[in-house]
Amino acid sequence: MGMFENVIADLLRVDGVRGVAVVSKDGLLIEGQASDRTIDVESVAAMVATIYGTALNVSNEVFHEEAVDMVTLESPKGKIITVEAGENAVLTVLTDPKVNLGLVRIYLKRNAQKVASML
Repeated sequence: MGMFENVIADLLRVDGVRGVAVVSKDGLLIEGQASDRTIDVESVAAMVATIYGTALNVSNEVFHEEAVDMVTLESPKGKIITVEAGENAVLTVLTDPKVNLGLVRIYLKRNAQKVASML
């Protein structure tokens, strides 16, 4: 039973979400779960933190604003969607390719606020 069990369960209930991770901005998995056993959540955590950090650098370079609302990676086999969850963490989901993005975004934002308030 982890600190973010309810957040993870809430996101995994969304149709098409295959994995959820709360990740520190330095790439450590705080807590996560995947319904697909082929997903290595710890490896994904490290890579997601790198992608998010790079997105912040790009935002700073292009927009002169070191802030990113959401980072989405889309591939033919799925999506990885990441949002900030407080000063030191991000919340990320791994989804099927045809997931309802609007619904996922609503759940991500709501749960990112919960994570932020708990860290």
